[in-house]
Amino acid sequence: KSNKIINRIDALYNLANYYETTGAYKKAFAHLKEGSLLKDSFSQQNNLTTINNLSELYEADKKQNEINTLQKEKKLNKAYLDQKIFLNRIYGLGLITMGLIITLSFLYYRNRQKIQRQAGEIQKQKIVELEKDQQLIVANSMLKGQEEERERIAKDLHDGLGSLLSGAKLSFSKIKEMLKLPVHEKMIYENSLSILDKTMVEMRKIAHNIMPEELLKFGISEALKDFCTTIEKSSGIDMQYSFYGENREISNTVSLNIFRIIQELVNNAIKHANASNILVQLAMAQNTINITIEDNGIGYNIDNPSDIKGKGLENIRHRVSHLGGHYDITSDEGKGTSVNIIFGI
Repeated sequence: KSNKIINRIDALYNLANYYETTGAYKKAFAHLKEGSLLKDSFSQQNNLTTINNLSELYEADKKQNEINTLQKEKKLNKAYLDQKIFLNRIYGLGLITMGLIITLSFLYYRNRQKIQRQAGEIQKQKIVELEKDQQLIVANSMLKGQEEERERIAKDLHDGLGSLLSGAKLSFSKIKEMLKLPVHEKMIYENSLSILDKTMVEMRKIAHNIMPEELLKFGISEALKDFCTTIEKSSGIDMQYSFYGENREISNTVSLNIFRIIQELVNNAIKHANASNILVQLAMAQNTINITIEDNGIGYNIDNPSDIKGKGLENIRHRVSHLGGHYDITSDEGKGTSVNIIFGI
């Protein structure tokens, strides 16, 4: 389009020149004026187009600069956000690490305290066990010493005093044959001889209680049966003895401790409980021995230490511990007492 306008302008100028040479000045002026106006119009339009083009280029460049600026800002913001996220992750990781360190330190400290506490408790328990073992050793030594002393005394009574009393009775018998005594003196003699016989019987009872021969000869069951029979005859108390299971052979130490335990419990029932009926049971299983003593006496308070000490239960406890067993006592005041003992063999 601009080329057509330029060609028209050139044509108008050429016509103006032509008319000027021919002397047609009026037409030459008219074509010159039209060409000039068209040229001015074209120049203004061309300038406006140039301005518009420059304006568009400026706006485009401005927008591009704005876009570039925004992109730079976006990149900067992204870099800032990335850095912030990275730093936050570092801080978070640091906090988590610190939290783990604190938690692990706390758990380690608490576990260490627990281990120290357990070690202290174990140490205390060992000390208690050592003390118990020491007490048991002392108690066993005392029991062993007591039994050895009883055995010695029983032997001295039987062999020493028994022989002397037998000799004295024999001498008394010979005196009776040698002398003819008046009736009054004869009665005194007979009374003295009776006292001597009773003394010998009592001495045998004491020796038997200290170290029963039946225990060593026939075993624990027969010794207990004889013991209960003797108590019933001498005291009038109804004694009931029962044996259950297989009469197994056990060591003299175990037999003697069983006999002493039952002897002590029966004596307690007679001396302290005023019992009129006493039940003694011995049961032997394959691996255990069970002892039961029951009476219908006045009972006592098992929570009262003085009652326990006064009734010789401490000595029984030592013997049961010596046998590696345990015992249970049930007693109500006015309702009697029941003792159950069990230990392994």
